[in-house]
Amino acid sequence: EFAYIGWGEAAVNRRRFRDTRTSEPIFDGVFEYRAGLEFSVPRLPVQLRAGYAHRPYALEYLQVERIDYRDKYERGYRYDSDRIEKAESTKQRRQIAVGAGAEVTSNLLINAAYVHTAGERVTEVLKDERTSSRFVFGVSYRF
Repeated sequence: EFAYIGWGEAAVNRRRFRDTRTSEPIFDGVFEYRAGLEFSVPRLPVQLRAGYAHRPYALEYLQVERIDYRDKYERGYRYDSDRIEKAESTKQRRQIAVGAGAEVTSNLLINAAYVHTAGERVTEVLKDERTSSRFVFGVSYRF
């Protein structure tokens, strides 16, 4: 699957999100793609699954005053609550998933998956590195 999401057009009350100094949109349109495979095990009611997703960050700016406020205060600078900095996405967000499903009875299905997500953005004072892993488990009963 391939998709374009035009986050640069995002608005609240018809006002677009923009950098007040440069008038540039703080969100950017992104292209993302996802792919996956499912394999049914012969003679068993089991399916094995794997997938990959490339999901770039739409937010091009990071609010950094919470990170470097103390340093600025100690050096005598004024606290700027609206300060944002353009961030460079050094490693785009990506997800890798593996899972399995089983039909226990004709009415009962069990599914389990492991999903790992990672990505990184950087400014002069901040490195926003995000990594998460989660295990998802589901049970379905058909009437």
